Amino acid sequence: MPAHRAFLVEDSPVIRANLVDTLEELLPISVVGWADGEAAASAWLDAHPDEWDLLIVDIFLNQGSGLGVIKACQHRPPHRKLAVLSNY
Repeated sequence: MPAHRAFLVEDSPVIRANLVDTLEELLPISVVGWADGEAAASAWLDAHPDEWDLLIVDIFLNQGSGLGVIKACQHRPPHRKLAVLSNY
């Protein structure tokens, strides 16, 4: 089965690395990129509108908010999915 392409928005390097390793080990997912803040994530999504299937967003970020990232992709096609995480 082809891997789903995931983009990850997480500002903790430790959590991000563990999440990438776990996702790619357990599921047919390829993490195609990541951002550690709202502006970087929104810029990546604007520049790569067709290069992701799953967006995984941490709500609380050091730079901006995951809510802003979610708003930036609110008009995505229905086949693109969104997952929200928080360790708050």
